Amino acid sequence: MEGGAIESNGCGDLFVSANCVLNGDRNPGICRRDIELKLLEALGGKKIHWITGCIEGDDTGGHIDNLVRFYKPDSVLVASTEECEGLNSFMIQKLKEDLKAVTLASGLSLEMVDLPMPRPVIFKNKMLPLSYLNFLIGNKAVYLPTFRQDKADQRAIEIVARQFPDRSLVSIDCLDFVREGGGLHCMTQPIPASDFNSEVALK
Repeated sequence: MEGGAIESNGCGDLFVSANCVLNGDRNPGICRRDIELKLLEALGGKKIHWITGCIEGDDTGGHIDNLVRFYKPDSVLVASTEECEGLNSFMIQKLKEDLKAVTLASGLSLEMVDLPMPRPVIFKNKMLPLSYLNFLIGNKAVYLPTFRQDKADQRAIEIVARQFPDRSLVSIDCLDFVREGGGLHCMTQPIPASDFNSEVALK
């Protein structure tokens, strides 16, 4: 699997995309419990929360970084749609119901902030998997994908900036990235600061 299949709050909770990780094309012959044990050991986690869902056009099979992202240990931004009916609306409704039932390793429940999705875009007869959740959190800034949709882009910028008051907000036009099969968070792999990483860097 790729890094986009996992989201962590850095306090022991791992959100894992069931659509990706339990797909037989990726991990044939490995049961869910074995996967949990491997992930908890490798990533130092305390509790795994399986998340299901996949936005239209997502060729990763359902990366979680298009659906839900932590911005605080007990709070997430979650994709939302204002359509009563249409693409992604039923899936997102189910996702939110699942998130409401989550109890974190700390014993706290999860707070959610809606982040509306961009308007649907078709490219070469296929739906593009556009999502503002595919942002990158840096040490001093949050890098937010935008998609040449002025009103929707500006609303996403304002919502995300409010959740990260200690960081600058940098918007990056990512429409061409997505057209070519990538994304801003997908192209990167942040490494959290730790004594372990410092030791590795020195060797």
